[in-house]
Order: sequence, then C-alpha cells, then structure tokens
Amino acid sequence: MTSRLEQLRDSFDRTFAIAPRAVDEAGEDYLSIRLADEPYVVRVREVQGLHADRKIVPLPTTSPSLLGIAGIRGGLVPVFSLAALVRGAPENEGRWLILVGGDESVGLSFGAFSGYLRVPCLDLVRGSDGQELMRHAGSSHTVIQISSLLDTINAATPSG
Repeated sequence: MTSRLEQLRDSFDRTFAIAPRAVDEAGEDYLSIRLADEPYVVRVREVQGLHADRKIVPLPTTSPSLLGIAGIRGGLVPVFSLAALVRGAPENEGRWLILVGGDESVGLSFGAFSGYLRVPCLDLVRGSDGQELMRHAGSSHTVIQISSLLDTINAATPSG
C-alpha cells in the first residue's frame, strides 16, 4: 500500500515538473475527488499542489466556507471548504487540500481523493444547467470550475 501511494505521489508531482501544454483532443488531466459521496473532478492545470493532513487553524468568521489558515510552502494561506463552495454545505472531514489561485493562493479542503484521470475531451459534455460534466467509467463527474470559485471567494472577501 505504501509503495502504491509513493508511486501515485511521484506521478502526480511529475505533472508539475513539466512545462504546461495546451489541451488537445487526446485528453486532459484531472484529479478525481468526492464531495458528500458525489464524484467531482478538478483540472490539474488549475491546481498548484495537493496536500494531505495539513493542520488548519480556525479563524473567527461569519463565513461558513472559511475554515481557517494553513501553513503551506513557507506561507499562510486561507483554507475554504470545497463542499461549502460547491454544494452549499461544508463537510466534517477535510483530510485533503488543493492549493489554487496563482499569486494569491488559497486552499480548498475536501474529504476524499479518488485519483488521477486522463480523459479524452470528447468525454466532456454540458448539462442543461450549463455545468460541465465528464463521463468516466460509466458515471458522470461534475467538473469544478476553479476560476468561478475564486471569483466567489474574492467577491465575499472585503477589500483591504
């Protein structure tokens, strides 16, 4: 089990060591996660890092999605509940954290990481509500739009 985990971690880390490339018809890379037992995916190109078991220090806040702050890469980043941002209700567990957002990074916490997927672009469809869905292994996974989540976070954050 430990060997398999190390292989997955090394494979994931190598995706950040190579130069980004344009998305082509051959496919795109995704992280498969679960929120409230529902399958979701996040585009790897939108993720700066994946971390497990980070200590999150709670902050006094009225925002149900803001969990607190965590130390990552020598700095402090705000950590938000991905389930609260996507589904409207935070999950109790938050073992995993993806780092997103470029220069002003934020962490998005979630409970279950399912793995890495490379999926042909033809397997992407738009739902009637405009949401992008990815078909894989006989089920549909909702594609989380990181840029939309960052817009939501920025709109709710007071300017200082």
